[in-house]
Amino acid sequence: HDQWEADKDPVKVLHHSDNGCRIKSLIPAFFSALAVQFIGKVSFAVRDNSQSCKDRNLRTPSDKAKSVIMIKTPEFTHIYGSRKGEQFQHQALKLFLTTLTPTSNDLFILALMFINYSCIFEIFLSNGNLARRVFRTLWFMAKGNFLLCSVWLPLVSVFQISQLKPLLTTFMSYYRRMMNTEGAAVLRHDVLLLSRYPLLVFCTVVIGILVLTYLDRQYKLGLITHHQDEQQPLVNVAITSTR
Repeated sequence: HDQWEADKDPVKVLHHSDNGCRIKSLIPAFFSALAVQFIGKVSFAVRDNSQSCKDRNLRTPSDKAKSVIMIKTPEFTHIYGSRKGEQFQHQALKLFLTTLTPTSNDLFILALMFINYSCIFEIFLSNGNLARRVFRTLWFMAKGNFLLCSVWLPLVSVFQISQLKPLLTTFMSYYRRMMNTEGAAVLRHDVLLLSRYPLLVFCTVVIGILVLTYLDRQYKLGLITHHQDEQQPLVNVAITSTR
């Protein structure tokens, strides 16, 4: 625990057990797995004050030891599980820690997904036959991925400059505060909920794209009709003048 307090990692996770009766191990199995996954980014520690039931002669349920997971950063100390969506599960705690300690790889993958998903709309919004739409979609994907890779490596190199470290530290401090709000907790809860129903998410995206396609078609047809209505009086005037 003392080594955990002195660790330089900005995010620390402590599994703490009270002085109650320990019937079985209170440390969840995923706690050790997360300690391996976030090595070098998050410090993990265990503080177990519980005692054996035989030593204390405690048998009632009220004497059971209870455990909490405390997350500590330079900006706040948070008891995990006190907000919506903060479940004592591997995926839930992993998502929480990932949002607190994003790496350049996490941000790159997120940007890559956003670009490719945005390009999918082109197959519905562009004009022409199916082959032309697929070609345009693949072409936009290729351009977007190339531009992202071209910009990302120099951008990462820029933030490695020592003079920019204070700016990056300040940004991460405000970012961690934002990730500890109720709004961020609700978003994490929604992400976990939707990840259990991928088919529902896929159908929702398809329906949304179809609705946007329909609205785009109606908007373009409306502009064409409006433009033709404006041009019609000019044509009539021209015909009258020639007569």
